[in-house]
Amino acid sequence: MDATSLLIGLLAGLLIGSAIVFLVLRGRSADLLRNLRDERDRDRKDHEARVRELSTERERERERVTELSGLLSAEQERNRGLTQRLEQQKDELEALQKRMT
Repeated sequence: MDATSLLIGLLAGLLIGSAIVFLVLRGRSADLLRNLRDERDRDRKDHEARVRELSTERERERERVTELSGLLSAEQERNRGLTQRLEQQKDELEALQKRMT
């Protein structure tokens, strides 16, 4: 064998080996990217589900606050009415006590 054939063989082997390494690494990169994309999609779906859940929970809490606010307002109005009646009854009782004496 002459040196030129040997050199051409070495260069051809080097090119073929480089091409194989490139294809193998590219395949691994594609698998890695696919795995990362799948993980990102799962995380996004989980995040969106959690946001929907929190939004629903917040809406229920807002409705409950509105309901409790209405109940509180009604009770305060009832207490005002009772306080006024109590004051009237006290005045009537004092008036009756003055008449009896």
